[in-house]
Amino acid sequence: MPRKPNEELHSLVVSSSVPQPIISDFELYYRSVEQKLWSASYSSGSVQLDSDYLYPPSSGRETLSVGSSITQTARVQAPPNMENYCRFINLHLDGFLMNAMSSLDTLARLIITVCYSGHPRLNKIYITNIHPQLRVSHPNCMLTSQLLSELSQTWFRDFQAYRTCTTHESLIKYDVNLGFDQLHNTYRIPNLKLPDDPRAKPFTYRKRREVKTYCRTTNKRLQLMVFRLYESMLIDFRASGNIPIP
Repeated sequence: MPRKPNEELHSLVVSSSVPQPIISDFELYYRSVEQKLWSASYSSGSVQLDSDYLYPPSSGRETLSVGSSITQTARVQAPPNMENYCRFINLHLDGFLMNAMSSLDTLARLIITVCYSGHPRLNKIYITNIHPQLRVSHPNCMLTSQLLSELSQTWFRDFQAYRTCTTHESLIKYDVNLGFDQLHNTYRIPNLKLPDDPRAKPFTYRKRREVKTYCRTTNKRLQLMVFRLYESMLIDFRASGNIPIP
């Protein structure tokens, strides 16, 4: 089975005649990208919480008596703790968005400080601000055109807006309306939605962007984006035979 482009690039770099300080820096950022991608995947899967978050152990699964019939009293499940549930959804959603963007920003640092040469030093390095430097220093490299293509995707712009919002705000609000199932005497837990555009207030939900589905889909897109960027870096490295790529 062929290795992934990131693994192939790593293998070629560490086995090359590149000076040891460069290999050390490459290893540092490479491993950090891997860790943050793993953390993002973990958090995206954790957004689907089980019932323990609805009924914390301290509260128990209480029931309420309904009716006063001598022969039968219906037992109705008490309302779940939706504030607690939303708090944990926000915890894992924040974790996903922060680790996902952090993986890309760390990859940007690997690109601009280790793998590609000939550009001025940046005070702040993000995946969104290195393309102008690459366009000047490496206009013909595969990575330069691939990065521009990735950053132009609609999903990435939406993802970036959510990530920026979570710096100061929680995307999932606590004012959730619960439905009640009369047949089974249980509360219906709604599918929590993300706002259409977190920059617009008040939030609207016309796109019906369900949070669990969004995280899973975006995580797949993130992994594919990183795959393609590493693939481009591998092509550039093979063409130059050296790091930093001149």
